[in-house]
Amino acid sequence: MRTKKPIKTNTELLVRAQAGDRRAFDLLMQPYINLMTAQIWHLVKRQEDINDILQMAIINVWRYLSTFRGDCE
Repeated sequence: MRTKKPIKTNTELLVRAQAGDRRAFDLLMQPYINLMTAQIWHLVKRQEDINDILQMAIINVWRYLSTFRGDCE
């Protein structure tokens, strides 16, 4: 059985996530979840709405990840 190498960079996470690796996507998104939640909270105060908007945003990131060129920081 082959063991996967540990992922070391965001670039590796991005490449793997673009190839459909959900674990890589989770690791790539993890540092941004709190920031996204805080930004949404400034616009919407109800927790249920915050959760819905956050979920929709994450789904859209996953859906359009293949179109991300990676030429920005």
